[in-house]
Amino acid sequence: MRLIVHAALLCLGAAPAAAQPGQAQTARQLSEFLGTETEVFNGALVAAGPQQPEIRLARGMADFAAGRPNHPDAVFQLASAAKPFTAVAVLQLRDKRRLSLDDPVKRHLLGTEALRTPVPPVVRQVLAFMFRTTPEDIRTLAYADAVLMRPYRYEGYNLGSTVGDQNLFSTLGDLERFDRALRSGRILSLRSQQEAYRPIRLNNGRDHAEEQVYELYDAKCSYGLGWETCHHPTRGRLVGHAGYVRGIAVMLYRQVDGGRFAAMFDNGDTGEFPKKFASVINILDGLPPLAITRTKSLTRAYGAALVSSGPVPALIRYNQLKANSGEWAGTPAGMNRLGYDLLRNGHPALALEAFRLNVALNPGAANLYDSWAEGLAANGYRQEAIATYRRSLELDPANAAGREALVRLEAEALHQP
Repeated sequence: MRLIVHAALLCLGAAPAAAQPGQAQTARQLSEFLGTETEVFNGALVAAGPQQPEIRLARGMADFAAGRPNHPDAVFQLASAAKPFTAVAVLQLRDKRRLSLDDPVKRHLLGTEALRTPVPPVVRQVLAFMFRTTPEDIRTLAYADAVLMRPYRYEGYNLGSTVGDQNLFSTLGDLERFDRALRSGRILSLRSQQEAYRPIRLNNGRDHAEEQVYELYDAKCSYGLGWETCHHPTRGRLVGHAGYVRGIAVMLYRQVDGGRFAAMFDNGDTGEFPKKFASVINILDGLPPLAITRTKSLTRAYGAALVSSGPVPALIRYNQLKANSGEWAGTPAGMNRLGYDLLRNGHPALALEAFRLNVALNPGAANLYDSWAEGLAANGYRQEAIATYRRSLELDPANAAGREALVRLEAEALHQP
């Protein structure tokens, strides 16, 4: 079973307005920026504004293996971009006096008593921090009805089974309907929306705020209740949420004051998604796009060769393509994602090849040693994993998760030599 988030079920508003002068020029600029090479952008975009009709663009493949092209109405995985839907649903219940934001979570969500936290979390805290750095199998939360979902291969490869919160799907059109329903106050009062968009207040009495500019919004941001919330000097209040999971990047973007909406996904793992999305907003606002990399993915070519031909031909292919740096490029982060994609999608031995190559190319990167160690442990190479975790911790002693994994492996080694 999969859950498709249909905003159409929420009794939404009318369709966007008819075309306005200058619209064709904006659409043409967007089309030129996104280009025709699927190595640059492989996905779809829907955008609209108070004085602009809907713009709909698509590039590349929805399913590479089947040769099925992308289109703006494609069903895709929301990943963390589903969090605003959860927040709206919870606030609807609060407004109906079905719960309080200060209720303990375990009162409403069975199984959460298994969460190991210093203080039992309340609903407000969960809405404010609905994010994790690593996937969590819901079976570890002791749900009696935990179900492993069937593999949903949207891209054609690079996606494995989805579990729990990763099993939420929608379309760009429904995200736009969601935006219109919120603006009208039909699915959540404007007062409750303002509460959701305010930066959360920490225990020290200060509002949470990130120190760095968030590239997706070109602004400094914070977390509200299920929303990323930002303030831009000219665009005003911005809210939305990004979503990243194996094989896809998603962005839901709303200008609360200016009325602009945009949603975009890229299911080709083409890289620089934040910069590309920020460029789309610039073009919609009549500003120049940012400079983006337009080279082909060296990592993707290497991964395809690994799966189809094996480690030796893949490495030869990698070195051949790398010599042509004007056309082919890769990043350590991209190679690391490839390793995890292989590890989680039935190619654990090949994952080690990607992790090993990444460490050889970047010998001072602690995180890459940590990933390699995780791959070694998953393949049953306990002693090698221990040695690799130790090297990672030499480079980054503050890696608490890596230290915990090392302690666990050393304990296993003592009891199961």
